Amino acid sequence: MIDAEATRAKLEARARALARVPPKETDEATLDLLLFSLAAETYAVEIRFVREVARFGEFASVPLAPETLIGVTNLRGEVLPVFDLRPLLGVPRNRLTDLARAIVLERDGDAFAVLADQAIDVERVPRSAVLPPSALPPGVERGIVLGVTAQAVIVLDGEALLRDARFGCRRTEQH
Repeated sequence: MIDAEATRAKLEARARALARVPPKETDEATLDLLLFSLAAETYAVEIRFVREVARFGEFASVPLAPETLIGVTNLRGEVLPVFDLRPLLGVPRNRLTDLARAIVLERDGDAFAVLADQAIDVERVPRSAVLPPSALPPGVERGIVLGVTAQAVIVLDGEALLRDARFGCRRTEQH
């Protein structure tokens, strides 16, 4: 004989279990990164600072320019300075190929391009996967590095690049 009370209790327990809201997955912060290469090394910058990635073509040299300024380029009617981060990253210079790209960084109307040998991919990584830059290779300027991933990708600090006076951007006041 079926016990009606026991059956009802089982059904109620199942209904409560099904009605229970599952626990939220951890809302760990993530970073969307644009990966690019410079002299066989892989670097990244957060996409929120990247306006676009364009084929690097013709440019005009600027006399007496600092070593990081390659020149200026006309990108669809906008004249942009193009910088080479190699001197700041301790990376040797090499010849440009057809894969060379200009990564246009922008914030609050300030924009400039940085040269990349190649744009590789876009990846989303947990913020916790970007470790502090404790052991960087020699010659790498720490002030522009956000951290390093387990895959040895050096993540550049887009905010620091965009407020760096060497790239012609306005300094933002810290409040």
